[in-house]
Amino acid sequence: MSLQSVGRIGAQRPRIETVPSDAVFFEPGEIAADLMALAGKPLDDWQAYVVRAARGQRADGRYAAFEVGINVPRQNGKNVIIEAVELDGLFMDPDCEVITHSAHLFSTARKAFRELEAIIRSSPDLFARVVGSEGKGLRDDVRGIKTSSAEMSIEIMPSADKPRGAKITYLARSAGSARGLTGDLVVLDEAYDLTADQIAAMMPTMAARTMDRNPQIYYTSSAGMPSSEVWEEVRARGLAGDSPRLAYFEWSADDDADSDDVDAWYQANPGLGVRIDEEYVAEAEYRGMDEERFRRERLGIWARVGDEQGLSDRQWARQLDEGSMPGDLVVFGLDVSPSRDSAAISVVSARGDGRLHVELVDHQVGTDWVVARAKELCDQWSPGGLVVDAGSAAGSLVGELLRARVKVIQVSGREYWQACGLAYDLFQQGALAHIGQEPLDEAVGNVKIKPKGDSLFTWARIDTAVTIGPWVAVTLAVAGWDKTKKRRPRKGGSSGWKVVAL
Repeated sequence: MSLQSVGRIGAQRPRIETVPSDAVFFEPGEIAADLMALAGKPLDDWQAYVVRAARGQRADGRYAAFEVGINVPRQNGKNVIIEAVELDGLFMDPDCEVITHSAHLFSTARKAFRELEAIIRSSPDLFARVVGSEGKGLRDDVRGIKTSSAEMSIEIMPSADKPRGAKITYLARSAGSARGLTGDLVVLDEAYDLTADQIAAMMPTMAARTMDRNPQIYYTSSAGMPSSEVWEEVRARGLAGDSPRLAYFEWSADDDADSDDVDAWYQANPGLGVRIDEEYVAEAEYRGMDEERFRRERLGIWARVGDEQGLSDRQWARQLDEGSMPGDLVVFGLDVSPSRDSAAISVVSARGDGRLHVELVDHQVGTDWVVARAKELCDQWSPGGLVVDAGSAAGSLVGELLRARVKVIQVSGREYWQACGLAYDLFQQGALAHIGQEPLDEAVGNVKIKPKGDSLFTWARIDTAVTIGPWVAVTLAVAGWDKTKKRRPRKGGSSGWKVVAL
């Protein structure tokens, strides 16, 4: 890796692009770019390219793209594209009356609102069209700009070009709600967090608008995470090129690009050398982030979704430490396969260097051995507990374990899903240490991610013939470790545990 010459900038055209073939009239996007220039915020070449293509119209005057997906790594300036489109919708598009801008987080929605407000207030011509601006200065409060947490909106007065005026409202998508996600222009920022329920609730109202309006939906995000099934579905349609009313633009590196390949950095980041400093990427991000996060957030390489492997073999290999030993406090996790043909006990313990020691302790056929083995381990190690998902197949053993005076920590299904997220984060951060055990290695390699509701997921098997029980038991132990955390001396255990594997 070496720093490139001064003056280089990122690729100004997307690596992946799909646009409707029937767009013939591109003046709306050009007008949007002119509006931004008028307000003192001219578009970069790549931004103007996307706006022009996304706002392209058919011969009948309707937008060729009903849906637009913009997939660009963070901090490159994709928000500026949306600002241009929203300005055009507010001030120029005669069919656009209701604009809704939503984001996963309230803070993101508020930031977008403040940016558009600043653009409008910087231009006397634009500000003069805001409701209540008559006789007001550019910095004065006006009734057409509402800034409270209860409502963030900007309303434009009717004019000859827009006889009914227009209004843009900013929302945060909370608790999975799709309330308010409708309009002539809908922006779904942070699309990686969209849920299927939100889209299912929104689409019928948008479909109704297509009868007599000219609506558009914009999805904007960086590369998806394992739970980003909605955003992944949009991307899949963009890659396939079989959705005639979808425009999709993606800046990313090839999946097999090396993380330290500077050419890949420039391919994936159109704002590199303009809004992002190469030296910052090299020193702060490349050296400071775990690899999976760097590849997703800076190279635009998607985390694997659905049937693909959810945990990287390469990342797991990097966390191998054959000499790793548990610390003072250990927590065990128990998993029983759904068919009850095998069970696994794993352990998690914090090491002195802050990493978590994870190890498969026992893995045998059937379940008749579990209670005695758990009792033996608990007597020897005085652990923080043995963690069991009460709603899983292992839940049927809780009564016997308690009668044997095993300290059991029961977790609910939702707590287990949360533990899956915590275990995933620790894995990606390189915060685990394992000693290299074939059953655990095979389990990690066979794990895929199955979404569960809003931003949660569980582990599932890629190959149903290969058990993931050892890794599920690690995940449960992580949940118990997170609950206990306080270190305390252990009772013996100096001889370690004897691992029995299938």
